[in-house]
Amino acid sequence: MAKKNQLGSEKGTALIVALLLLLVLTLLALSLINTSTFEIGISGNEKISLEAFYAAEAGIQTALSQLPSMEAIPRSEIGSDSHYWSGSVSDRRNPIPSESLGLAFQYGSDLSSFGFRRIRIHVTGESQGAVRELEVQVKGNRPISPTTEY
Repeated sequence: MAKKNQLGSEKGTALIVALLLLLVLTLLALSLINTSTFEIGISGNEKISLEAFYAAEAGIQTALSQLPSMEAIPRSEIGSDSHYWSGSVSDRRNPIPSESLGLAFQYGSDLSSFGFRRIRIHVTGESQGAVRELEVQVKGNRPISPTTEY
């Protein structure tokens, strides 16, 4: 009879171990789901941020293509959710033109110097609420006489 008592007391142990193991696995699965949800949110934010960056890059390319004109670039649409304009975030309604920084001199091997126009281009890109600002400085590709005034 002693043997029956020992076996009878061990019958519930396997059930308790199985339930504890199931609890641990459930907590692990919930943790993995939470981490995955968080990572999906991060990657979505990164995607929107990159779209805003590329919208600003498109604005820079537009400004470069219209040089030597330094006119303001109005708010231009790329697709349904992305835009760019010249200036900062506060210049959305009234874009500002590119800015002349004067002349930059480059000395050649024959000890003569050439002057190049320097221009600052500031563009803002926006996509689904994310905003990225880019600023580039361009040295004109055509040498001009150092005595030329702008």
